[in-house]
Amino acid sequence: MKKNLCLFVCFVLFNAIIVNTKIESTKKEKISTGLKGGMKKKGPANKENDGIDGVGTNANLAEKGKSNEPIVLNKSPYKITQCNQILFFEAEYIIDLKDYRQRKKAFYSINVLNVFLFESKDATKLIHSSNFTQSQRLTQPLKGARGCIAVDGGPVNADITICFKDEKKTNEILTAIRQFAKCRMGDNLVPIDPAKIKKLARACAGLSEEKKDPVKDFEMSLDLRSGNKWDDDRNKFFQPSEIRVPGTPPPLKPSSSTSGRR
Repeated sequence: MKKNLCLFVCFVLFNAIIVNTKIESTKKEKISTGLKGGMKKKGPANKENDGIDGVGTNANLAEKGKSNEPIVLNKSPYKITQCNQILFFEAEYIIDLKDYRQRKKAFYSINVLNVFLFESKDATKLIHSSNFTQSQRLTQPLKGARGCIAVDGGPVNADITICFKDEKKTNEILTAIRQFAKCRMGDNLVPIDPAKIKKLARACAGLSEEKKDPVKDFEMSLDLRSGNKWDDDRNKFFQPSEIRVPGTPPPLKPSSSTSGRR
């Protein structure tokens, strides 16, 4: 009897081990398949945000046909219109910053986060690289070196200079770098409709849509005293409301019982 019971227990344990092994094998197979095919998060799909990172760049825009602008800009004009664009161009850099005349041709790559300086169009020939978030000074034209701009490398990396004989290209690169700076601050570089800006301005001023005349909208609400220099100055400099110290509450209007007191 004891022998049969032992055999039965061994049989049950053996089956449990086999079943557990199959379960673990199935789990590993699902995980492997998910990694190969790209695991997707549960929840409602948001195709508009696929591939967007924390800086707002989206490398899928061109593939999805949502943008007619090229991702890689390798010829003038270097005009940045979306944050995921990349600049590729050839220019000169200053070898010795103590002598601006010593220059050498190089290849550059600039994106929203970094600027790379290569000896040639070869990824293995990197000379310098810099992250814009480490820069302690704004990128500006380099004084004494016409057609050159300097990208501050921060406390660790060396400064990177970019020089063109054509100053028009220099200004294009400088403008592009400033556009990338807007991207890092959260701007998506999409222009706002002027009509919407006007509507927002009117809403901030507390104006209704029915009011069309901007001059009448901001007319003085107080009676101007004839010959009073204070009132004349207020009218001249166009104050639409009573002048008070910024941050203080509006003045209380005098009641009828105290209006006659002096």
